[in-house]
Order: sequence, then C-alpha cells, then structure tokens
Amino acid sequence: MERKRVGYIDLLRVVSAFAVVMIHVVTLSSISCPSLPTGTKAMLEDVHNLLRWSVPVFCMITGFLFLGGKKECTYRSIRRNVMHLLLLLVLVGGFYSLLEQIYTERRFSPAMFPRVASDLFTGNLWDHMWYLYMIIGVYLMLPVIAPFFRKESSEAGILCAISLLFTILLPDAAKLLGIKTEFSFPIAGYSFYVFMGGFLGRIRYRKWHLGASVIGIIAGAILILSPLYEKISINYRSLPAAMMAVGVFMATAICFEKYVSGRIMSILALCSGGIYLLHPLLLNLQIRVFRINPLDYPMILSVPINCVIIFGISALGVYLIKFIIKKINMKGA
Repeated sequence: MERKRVGYIDLLRVVSAFAVVMIHVVTLSSISCPSLPTGTKAMLEDVHNLLRWSVPVFCMITGFLFLGGKKECTYRSIRRNVMHLLLLLVLVGGFYSLLEQIYTERRFSPAMFPRVASDLFTGNLWDHMWYLYMIIGVYLMLPVIAPFFRKESSEAGILCAISLLFTILLPDAAKLLGIKTEFSFPIAGYSFYVFMGGFLGRIRYRKWHLGASVIGIIAGAILILSPLYEKISINYRSLPAAMMAVGVFMATAICFEKYVSGRIMSILALCSGGIYLLHPLLLNLQIRVFRINPLDYPMILSVPINCVIIFGISALGVYLIKFIIKKINMKGA
C-alpha cells in the first residue's frame, strides 16, 4: 500500500531541491568566471548563503518522516533504505569518479577503477555527494533515537535544544570570538535538524508559530548579510541557516497544512532525491564541456532560467530512469 502523502512535505522537497540546484548553478558559474567583478562575486555568495536552508530542510524531512509520526523505525525496517543509499553511493559516486578521471586525462583506462574505489572510500567525489555519506549515518542513528521520540514531546524538545546548543550555537560563538571550545555533542553533524524535524512532526501548531517562523527567516537572512557573519564562513550548520531552515519548514507546514499534492507535485517530490544527484552532471556538461555560462548573459534572467532548465531536465531524467526500472522489475516479477 502506498504511504499517504503529506502535501506540505512534498512541497518542501520540491522547493528545497530547486534551491539546491540554484546554489550549484550560482557556485559553479562563479567559479568558472574568475574575471567576475568583486561586487558580483559577493552578491552571488550572498545568494548562495541565503539558500543554505535547503539542505537542512531535507534533513528535517527525514526526521519528520521517521521520528515525527507512528512509522516504525527499527534496524530491520530501515535496512532496505540503507542498502538503497549504499547502492546509490557506489553507482552514482563511482560513475562521477570515473567521469572526472576521463575528463581530466582525456582517455579511459581500466586502471581507473582502483581510483574509483579509493574515491568512494575517502569521499573524494563531486562536492554534492557528501550528502549521501551523511544521510547514511543519519539512518543508522534513527533506530537508537526513535524510542526517545515516542515519549512526551517536551523531552524531544529538550533534545533539540541541547543539540542546537552544541552543534550550532557554541561552534558559531567560538568562531566569532576566535576561540576554541572542547564542548561537543556525542551525536554531532546534522543531528539538530533531524531531531527538530521529528519534534515538529509531533507538536500542534499555534497561531504565534507562524509569526515566529517568519521572524526566524527574516532574522536569519539579516544575520547572513550582516557584517557579524563576514568574519566566518557560513555553512549549513551556522545559526542563520538553522533559523531560516526551521522558519521555512514551520511556515510551510502552517500555511499549507491542508495542501494536497497534485500528480505533478507528487512526481517531482518522488524525484527530488534523484534531482539532487543528477543535476550536477548536467551542470558540469553545460559549463565545463560546452562552455555555456549563464553569467555571460544578463544574470537577472539567465541564472533563474538556467536553474529552471537544469531542474526540469533533471526531473525528467530521473522520472524516466524510475519508469524504466519499474518496467524491468515488473517483467522480472
């Protein structure tokens, strides 16, 4: 039986996937244009940072789905998910490693395969592949955490607060003050976002939550653009990114609580993970092979149009791949 879809989760998946595509379009285009004026580079970096909520939202969706409801979460139940992710890592990561070697050396050799194995083990792949390594670790952590979220939501809220303190607030404060802290959280990384997604899946939203979420989004954006955060490199675990991610998730959940995904939205949501994995291939072909850079044109139009095209072709490609695999499985059944 197909699991009942949550409309606003589908919407978050699609919007976040598009934001990730936009991040990579802006980043790779900028890197490929070393002669860009300093002001333009700074503006593109601001756009990049203002979209950093997207990957944390994906982590929150994982927490929402596995910790925020009645879904069973044991090592037996997630085994298939983990195996699927590992297979994707080997196939997609191995393909990208091989492709990068062929592009660099302008030839193919069987001797490249040991390098592929090495790249998979060390993570020396295209930048976006780090997410697969991270999310595999998250899945392996979920069954340990899930029983805790079966208790009262106040306890889960305390866990969210503790992880926020140790994985986001203290590291940011240490960087801003130029000091080092040994305080750490045993389950670090992106745990706050996963826990927060589970917590938000178990609370009943109040009227003031929408106002708080909007304030969080605006305050996070202001912090990103403020001189305060010019001192450090903003990443997905910086406080402004966390404020925007939680704000975007909550605002979407409240405003689209009764939203029902149509066919196209459901398909795009199901393809969102594949879009994340596939779009860098199209983007690298466009910029590195065909030398088509959107920054060579009026970027107020060229960048958004480029993002829509890359997103659309990626979605179509993923849909066709899924369709073919489904047909093969049906014939083999």
